[in-house]
Amino acid sequence: DDTAAAAELRALVDGSRRPLATARTLIRRYQRVSLRAELDSAAALLAAGGINTTLRVPPDDLPAAADPELTGALRRAVDQLLHDDSARECAITVVHTPDGLRLVLDADGGRIADAAVTT
Repeated sequence: DDTAAAAELRALVDGSRRPLATARTLIRRYQRVSLRAELDSAAALLAAGGINTTLRVPPDDLPAAADPELTGALRRAVDQLLHDDSARECAITVVHTPDGLRLVLDADGGRIADAAVTT
């Protein structure tokens, strides 16, 4: 009967949502990229776009997982520079602060990004 089949199908769909949400959460955790990898990717993208890029990072360890605020600022700045045909020089700097980390991106003498996070 159609009513019983529809009810069974609804029960199957409802029952599969929780395991699917759990699987998505686990996958997101494994997909987190390190801050160092994000910085290296940004420098490589800018260099590929013809922008001479200097990357300055602390000699000690950076956090294993990249902070979304820092990576968001970095990605927006890279996107902005790649769309700017006049950009030629860029410096990406990460420094430890008393409260956490600070990311600064300067290009052709101007500040493009400045973001800090508490760790």
